[in-house]
Amino acid sequence: MVLKLDSIEAIQLLKCSPSDNYSNAVARDIQNMLKRNWVVNVKHVYREGNRITDALASSAFNRSLGLRICTQPPEEAFWVLHDDM
Repeated sequence: MVLKLDSIEAIQLLKCSPSDNYSNAVARDIQNMLKRNWVVNVKHVYREGNRITDALASSAFNRSLGLRICTQPPEEAFWVLHDDM
């Protein structure tokens, strides 16, 4: 699995020892998931290169939970894709 983040600070937080994150429960939870029996590569991407992911994630807040199969990009993401052309 490749975990791409646009925050260098978040990547550094995940790479430090869990004891250093005693006050950050989210970072500790993510570190515990990263320790499971799988290979995870954490990589930095620039925010501009992560626009479509951000648009899709933002659109999820306005939708109900569950599996969603899209035959077309959601409207929220369409203009981001259009700008990249």
